Amino acid sequence: MKRGLILLSVLGFFGCAALGLSSPPGDSTLKGSIVSALKQQKGLDLSHVEVDVDAGMVVISGMVDSIQQEKLIEDIVYHVRGVKEPTFNLAVKE
Repeated sequence: MKRGLILLSVLGFFGCAALGLSSPPGDSTLKGSIVSALKQQKGLDLSHVEVDVDAGMVVISGMVDSIQQEKLIEDIVYHVRGVKEPTFNLAVKE
């Protein structure tokens, strides 16, 4: 009986992994992925942009130079693996 339970547990774990049902990345990993993706975009000034991740909740805040940069940041963040429903608190410099 015990061997059967262990076998089911192992199959369940590997079955979920094979289906892509693995657990989401941790906060620091997710933040690193977001920051890395943003930094790869040339010409994007991130000096006044902050990325916060707490319990999987992503908040991007700060100031950007244009509406185009704001939209670009949003697009990049939405495409990072693990980001579900980010909150954007970005203001455009006048």
